[in-house]
Amino acid sequence: EGGAGFRRNAKDGSTRVRLALLGKGEPRLDFTMEQDGRSVASLGLSPDGWPDLRLSGKEGSARSSVMFVDGNPRVLLEDKEGKANALLAAASEKPSLILYKDGKPRAGLALDGLDLVNAEGQHRARVEIMESGEPRLSLKDKDDRRVLSLSVEALPNKEVPLLAMYDEKDLLRAGLNLDESGRPNFIL
Repeated sequence: EGGAGFRRNAKDGSTRVRLALLGKGEPRLDFTMEQDGRSVASLGLSPDGWPDLRLSGKEGSARSSVMFVDGNPRVLLEDKEGKANALLAAASEKPSLILYKDGKPRAGLALDGLDLVNAEGQHRARVEIMESGEPRLSLKDKDDRRVLSLSVEALPNKEVPLLAMYDEKDLLRAGLNLDESGRPNFIL
């Protein structure tokens, strides 16, 4: 970080508070607890003019940040290696919570459903409420194609369960359900 600043030193000569203007003129206020000058709390403005708050562990370990992205607030939690563990985003069109493992997204919860992601970043399972209001569990292959789903389908007179299997074009190829009178149907 660069720019001019104001420093207030402790009796031992260490910098405890620093107020600075960074590269593009954005202000930043840093608080330190250790003589090595590591910041444990920082409040400032991003280059876009949005406020952000960063808190770090006393030993420089885990960090949490509250910031804005495209005008929407976000909370980011990182482990002591600096890898993201959780992100809470409050976007008006799609608020979400994303959980990470080893710095990679593994699960995402949004208003339209829950996605489970493998270690390679591929979406493999989804639980959702469809536009009709009915629930569905979908399992996907490594190419992100739905291969199996379990859902409740709205028929004209009532809701019925449907277990369905899909081809590579997402077309229903086999299924098992109950008709409106409760009789089992096998679909091919």
